[in-house]
Amino acid sequence: MQHANLFPVVRDVDALATAKSKEQLKASWTRIWRLPGLARGAQRFKDREMFRVDMRHILGHAVEFWEFAEELTDLAEVVVDAAYRLCFEELRGQFGSPLLPDGNPPHWRSWRWQVRRRELVCVGH
Repeated sequence: MQHANLFPVVRDVDALATAKSKEQLKASWTRIWRLPGLARGAQRFKDREMFRVDMRHILGHAVEFWEFAEELTDLAEVVVDAAYRLCFEELRGQFGSPLLPDGNPPHWRSWRWQVRRRELVCVGH
């Protein structure tokens, strides 16, 4: 059941009056990152934060649709970035650091993922 995860959001109605910044979401995620059972913790984090954003909208704290959408976008960006990092670290642990076909490490300055509002862009090779 989700009630143990979601009930604290409803108990602290005053905290719903203000949106969480992307930095606050990242900080919350960073605390979860170090806990055992990371996959389950990540799911609970996403569910709880989505519920918090929904409740802010329902209670009228995020009146304009763009406010609601912006909060969901910030959460999605944090979750996607966290999933990328989890996968990268797991694959690096299994197969080692990525190498280019010539055996050299990639030039991370020329090849990286950039997340911008409303688009995900791969820059480089």
